[in-house]
Amino acid sequence: MCKHLRSGGVVFVIFLLLCYPVFGHPPAKVALNYDFTNQTLHVEMRHTTNNSRKDYVRKLVVIKNEEEPIIKYYNIQTNTLQFSEDIMIPAQDGDKIAVDAYSKEGGHTFEQIIVEKDKKDEQQSEGKEEGEERSAASLYQAP
Repeated sequence: MCKHLRSGGVVFVIFLLLCYPVFGHPPAKVALNYDFTNQTLHVEMRHTTNNSRKDYVRKLVVIKNEEEPIIKYYNIQTNTLQFSEDIMIPAQDGDKIAVDAYSKEGGHTFEQIIVEKDKKDEQQSEGKEEGEERSAASLYQAP
């Protein structure tokens, strides 16, 4: 009986290994950065694929402060290791921007940021001296 269990287990493992490429996986390591100057959200994520015409990031849903979403559809991923997109979306200091990224083969990933105005811009407009403490222009949300 133990011999049959072992052979059944080996067959199951081989089945999983052969079927693994069929199962989709969600995008990973999503980084969101907001550029106040250009009023643009830069979205970058890791989405590894062997065939960027069959498995790619197919849809991005971008929502600012629970307003009407911006939905973008894609037909191909130009890089087999990562996906990136710049999305024009006017925002102010303190706005919350959420992004949901969907893979064509299955799965999705959600990430959000709170937009913070760059202190460097404020200091230059107020004529403050260089060398004073400054904050980052955007937040990086590590998974």
